[in-house]
Amino acid sequence: MMRLEIDCARLIHQGEAFDHLEALFRGMEGHGRNLDALYDALTALPEAELTIIRAQQAEGYAMKVLRVLRDAARENPGLKMIEKAADPVRIGVGLYIVREDAANDLGATLGRLKAIGYDGAELLGFFGAAPAALKSMLEAFKLEALGDHVPLDAFLKDPNRVLEDHLAIGCRRITLYCPRERVEAEPFGALAGGFSEAAARCLRAGVTPMYHNHDFDMRGEEPFALRMLDAVKNLRFEPDVGWMAVAGKDPARCIAPYKDRTPVIHLKDVHLMDGGFVFRPTGYGDVNTPKLLPALLACNPEWLMVDHDLAYARDSYNGLALSFQYVKTLLSLEP
Repeated sequence: MMRLEIDCARLIHQGEAFDHLEALFRGMEGHGRNLDALYDALTALPEAELTIIRAQQAEGYAMKVLRVLRDAARENPGLKMIEKAADPVRIGVGLYIVREDAANDLGATLGRLKAIGYDGAELLGFFGAAPAALKSMLEAFKLEALGDHVPLDAFLKDPNRVLEDHLAIGCRRITLYCPRERVEAEPFGALAGGFSEAAARCLRAGVTPMYHNHDFDMRGEEPFALRMLDAVKNLRFEPDVGWMAVAGKDPARCIAPYKDRTPVIHLKDVHLMDGGFVFRPTGYGDVNTPKLLPALLACNPEWLMVDHDLAYARDSYNGLALSFQYVKTLLSLEP
C-alpha cells in the first residue's frame, strides 16, 4: 500500500501546494496542476493511505486542497485518509553559540545539548562531518536536525548536492541567507529572483525554504526581510524576536501577517543599552517573551528555538540550560 504524508502548512499557495503534492505523488505530472486534476489522480489510486498534518489549521488554498482530498476519499474506497493534529511545539537550539566546540567535537557537543533537554538543533553547516556520520550522531542522541543555514549563492551553485546532503541527515528545512553587504548593495529584484529560484528547488525536493531576519534587514519603514517574504511567497519565515527588538520593531506586529508561514521561531533575548545591546539567555533580557507568547503560538510553530549568539565570560551551556528551563516553564503555563 502507498503511504503518503501531506502537510497543510505547505498548501498555502497553489504553486507551492502542487510542488509539495508532486513530490509525494510520483508520476502525477501528467495530471496537471489544478484541483480537478488532483481529484482525478486521487480517485484513480488503487490503494493508498494519506496522513494529513495540521488539517485544523488549514486556511485559504489549503482548505480547497483539503476539500478535494476528503471528496476523493469518500469516492475512492481504496483511499484511506487520516487527519492528524500538529505535534506539540518543541524546543530547539542553535549551534552558533557553541560553534567552536562543535568544530572540535561535534558528537560531544550534541550530547551536551541533548543532556540539557533539547529536542533538536539548528545546524551551521555540518562541521566537517560526512552526512552519514552526522545522521548517526543525531540518531544516537535522538536529536532532530530542525534546520540549517546555507548562503544563497552556495545553494544556487550546487542545489542538488545541498539538498541531497540535507535530506540524507533528515534535515527538511534550509534557511537561505545573504550577508549584509549583498542586501545593501545589490538590486532587490535580483536577490528576490535568487531566493525564488532556491525556494522552488527546495520545495520540489520536499525541503522547506526559510528566511531568518537579523537586525539590519528589519530596519526602516519597509524592512528588507518583510519585503522579501512578500515578494517570494514560497519562503517560510523564521523570525528572530531578539533581532527585531534590536531594530526597534514590535515582533508581534511583524510576525502577524506571516503567521501561516512560520514553522520555527527564534527566542533570542537581549539587554538593550544606549548605543548597543548585549545577548542574554532567553527570559533574562528585555524581550517580553511572556507577552509575545500568544502571538507566537498563534503561528502554530513546530519549534521554538533558543538562540543567543554570545555568552561572553559566562559558560555557554549554563546559559543554554537557563534558556531551556525558562521556555519549558513558559510553555507549561500556557492554558
